[in-house]
Amino acid sequence: MTHFTNRPPAGWDANPDLNALAIHALFDGRTDANGSFTCTLSQTTTTVSNRIVNVDDIIFLVPLDANAASEVATTYVARVTQGDADANQFTVTHASNGTTRTFGYHILGN
Repeated sequence: MTHFTNRPPAGWDANPDLNALAIHALFDGRTDANGSFTCTLSQTTTTVSNRIVNVDDIIFLVPLDANAASEVATTYVARVTQGDADANQFTVTHASNGTTRTFGYHILGN
């Protein structure tokens, strides 16, 4: 079961124009449920913080450079933790090496 930790800001209903813009942005595929990260060099895990990630969410990883593309088979989301609104994060397990690897991600609420 998903537990929504983010509430609309106070006064959100006071500006219908802003609400309409937000809804149109969602229809256009624009959300804050995505981002990117660079794997920590010479480590086997990288922690990514994102305020909207929840423990029941599914996280899709997409390589953004050639080095990341070569390690897709060994890179995965190992754990999602949920704390306060600013402490939500997920841990990505990957190979340990000295090359820079950048991945994009998308969070799909479950």
